[in-house]
Amino acid sequence: MRLQTLVVPIAFGLGLVLPIKAADDLSMPQPVVQDRITYLTGGIGKEEADYMNALVKRYDLAVYFVEQKTGKFLADIDVVIEDRKGEILLASMVSGPIFLAKLPVGRYKITAIESGREKERYTRITGKSAVRLVFHWPSQPET
Repeated sequence: MRLQTLVVPIAFGLGLVLPIKAADDLSMPQPVVQDRITYLTGGIGKEEADYMNALVKRYDLAVYFVEQKTGKFLADIDVVIEDRKGEILLASMVSGPIFLAKLPVGRYKITAIESGREKERYTRITGKSAVRLVFHWPSQPET
């Protein structure tokens, strides 16, 4: 236990990404900490989506990625979160259609990139309830 107590602060100082072991079902997505931002990605399949949606109230930001015409959920989205000064706080590949993050109170720019198609949203985190954002992309032509 003492080793874990020392390793985590050192890892944070170095900006390392560490998975956090949750008490919830370990087969479900687990939170990750990157540069003091805790986030969770997933939502593939009904069981995992229900799990993620049940956790929204524990996070400040909930982002959903959806195909515009069909409503089909999208995955493998690059997400970048910047503070109001333009400093990048988080850059991550989102493995599922739902992204949850714990952020300090403030204003943020959220950029999401799906298959090279970039969209931006601006939001304000108040700490009172989760902000929910939905990114919609037009359907990709069949190849």
